[in-house]
Amino acid sequence: MRSEFEKLFKSQRSYRSSDKEAFIRGCEAAFKHQQSKVDELQKGNDALVHVIKSRDIQLENEKHEYDELMNKLVDSRMKNAELQKQNAWLSGVAERENKRANKLQEEEVSTTSLLGKTIQEKNELQKRVDAVKQLIEEYRDPPTEDKTFCHALSIVAYELEQALKGGCDEAK
Repeated sequence: MRSEFEKLFKSQRSYRSSDKEAFIRGCEAAFKHQQSKVDELQKGNDALVHVIKSRDIQLENEKHEYDELMNKLVDSRMKNAELQKQNAWLSGVAERENKRANKLQEEEVSTTSLLGKTIQEKNELQKRVDAVKQLIEEYRDPPTEDKTFCHALSIVAYELEQALKGGCDEAK
């Protein structure tokens, strides 16, 4: 359109009224052409403004989401730190309890060993007690007829019997 306007303007150097009208029509056509370009640019600009505004809104939303995620991250790190403290505390408790359990297990082994020895000693003592009881029975009814010897054995049997019962009375 511009080239048409320039041709028309250059060819019409005189200002005749018919030329003036043609010139005005050319100017109007050029104006309309330029206005249509301005309108197209304005539409493009409006579209870009709309895109920028929507991107601004999107950016605000993303910033809000980012802030929320950062808050969650901070909360998560704080919870993680708290859990690590609790874990360390529980590890200490578990370690102390394991040591205690090991000590109790060692004591149980020791106690079991002592119990076994005590049972062996008890059985040995019971054998001795049974042997002494057998002697007592034999001393009460000796195969001899000597009254003095029988009386002496009877006294020995009585004293042994009293010793086994936990007391010791001297013979009269």
